[in-house]
Amino acid sequence: MVKAEPSNCQPLEERGVRRFGFLAALAWLMAVAAISTDLYLPAIPSMALGLRETPVTIQLSVASYLAGFVLGQLGWGPLGDSIGRRMPMLAGLALFVAASAGSALSISGEAIIAWRLIQGIGASACAVLSRAVVRDLYSGDDAARVLSTLLAVMALSPLLGPLLGAAILDFAGWRAIFWTLAVAGIISAYVVLKQIPEDRIERTGTAISRYTKTYVEIATDVRLLTPLAVGASFYAGLFAFLSASPQIFMVAFDFTPGAFASLLAFGTFMVIISNLINARVVRRVTHSRALTVGALIGCVFGLGSIGATALMPGDARVLIAALMGFMISGGFIVGNSVAGVLEFYPRAAATASGLCGAVQFLAGLAGSLAVSILFDGTALPLSLVLGTAGITMLIFTFLKRPGDEPVA
Repeated sequence: MVKAEPSNCQPLEERGVRRFGFLAALAWLMAVAAISTDLYLPAIPSMALGLRETPVTIQLSVASYLAGFVLGQLGWGPLGDSIGRRMPMLAGLALFVAASAGSALSISGEAIIAWRLIQGIGASACAVLSRAVVRDLYSGDDAARVLSTLLAVMALSPLLGPLLGAAILDFAGWRAIFWTLAVAGIISAYVVLKQIPEDRIERTGTAISRYTKTYVEIATDVRLLTPLAVGASFYAGLFAFLSASPQIFMVAFDFTPGAFASLLAFGTFMVIISNLINARVVRRVTHSRALTVGALIGCVFGLGSIGATALMPGDARVLIAALMGFMISGGFIVGNSVAGVLEFYPRAAATASGLCGAVQFLAGLAGSLAVSILFDGTALPLSLVLGTAGITMLIFTFLKRPGDEPVA
């Protein structure tokens, strides 16, 4: 088993970096990666019409982007640990810009799907390496606090993305959305050059294969079982909610599109607030304890959603209360779980970050697939997934052993 290595964290001031500019840069980079998922969602019907494809074909580009995002994290991690953070970030952004331009110039649905796969691979570089940069500069509870703050900002992306995409669509058409992403990628490259500090952890030029082997060592490190499993369980519930909620609320409960959008906006607001609360909580308690609090909240409201569906199937208000409670748990889970994984591997933080991100998204896809297979027109399948996720979270928080503390 790989042992925890001494931390290489250096104060920002020693690296000639201003705290606000640094955090703003990381927030921007993570937001661009997130907003690329849903900025063009309002344009799917227009894209299908313009390319003479079915909407289902264009929707496959969403899945291809997510597939690229998962695969890319597994690749950028070892590369970032081998040669440093900034160059892989810039390489990923070059792919992102090229794929955005390719999407804008596409003349078929197949081309869009292919370019979106490449776009996801490029975007994942900023996501995985931004988390690694946080670990380079912060450790333990400080890292959890910074990650929670960044996640609170990033949570605005799903809310603002479709609104901004709709505005661009009305003003300049669907191709302009991808040109906008290309410009955002160019701005991101400038941000990396100006605000992301040079990696000062000594690199020996070791072959990437060494870091690839580290994946096996990290994946089999029992100390990481709790943060990985708790974070993955939350993502399974989150993706299940995002997949099933349109049918549940707009069909079963007859919500208008506007009312459903308001529900999603409120859920996003809950995530933002809980992340900001967590950033303050970890000033007083450890991120490990805050993670346990999040798991408890998730379990209570996950099981609560089952009760709401079973006892009051026609009452949307009780179900919404349970769902919002589950969303709140994410503020205490995501940042703390990532910090818990990265804490043990300061010299392989990008590899650990890539594994963590890939596991989270794969669990999310599994949750989405499960609720889709079980869907029967009611909220029961979603509630079962949420309840299972909540129980899993709580079980794994009790598997942490007294000796599983990282070396500072």
